[in-house]
Amino acid sequence: MYDGRVTVYERDAARARTAFVAALIRLGRAMTAFERARVPVVPGPGGRVVDWTPEQHEVMKACARAWTDVVRARRAYDEALRSLHPGTWPH
Repeated sequence: MYDGRVTVYERDAARARTAFVAALIRLGRAMTAFERARVPVVPGPGGRVVDWTPEQHEVMKACARAWTDVVRARRAYDEALRSLHPGTWPH
């Protein structure tokens, strides 16, 4: 796949970018499932917390995993870019 003209840092940055984009796609799917499941997140009348169905629990866990994956993948991408361009990265 890589012919030797690409550095390890460039390869790592490309892989990290791909992983980040994939995490964003998974997040999009999880958020679509969240919308479809109509998970009640705001208290109902009189402040009563509305129960979630088992499906809604699974959807919420999938969303939590997806957000966590996005944050991790973005950190890995940022780190790969810092390694690729150490003197130009602002943070």
